[in-house]
Amino acid sequence: MKMTKLRQKMLKAWAKGKRNIEKILRNKKMFKSNTVYKNRYGDEYSWIADGDAYRFEVKGDSMQYCRYGAREGNDKLDITDLVMFDPSGGPYVSLGMTIDDKPITKLSVTLNGVKAECKEFVYPGGDCQE
Repeated sequence: MKMTKLRQKMLKAWAKGKRNIEKILRNKKMFKSNTVYKNRYGDEYSWIADGDAYRFEVKGDSMQYCRYGAREGNDKLDITDLVMFDPSGGPYVSLGMTIDDKPITKLSVTLNGVKAECKEFVYPGGDCQE
């Protein structure tokens, strides 16, 4: 399993006894729910709280040309267990990024669009899907 740079920083901080990793997380791209953002093509997008998860909504054609990423080692794309998605014009969204200061632990495509599940806290270096 490849470790992201953020995960490596968090592990180093944890090993040095720095239990507070918020300084590291502040530099990671974060989203806030019910906030409207614009991608580089001017399409507006937002994360809408939907029960225990968040739904990605975008106005425009960005999702027609979206890239999806599967877990390493999978032969086929499993839309219920994505690692990332990247609509045309952005934003690039992957596991570990945060919405309302909670890390994204699961990405999936549903009939209502892309859904992101988040947990309150993920142990540094741990698998965010556990």
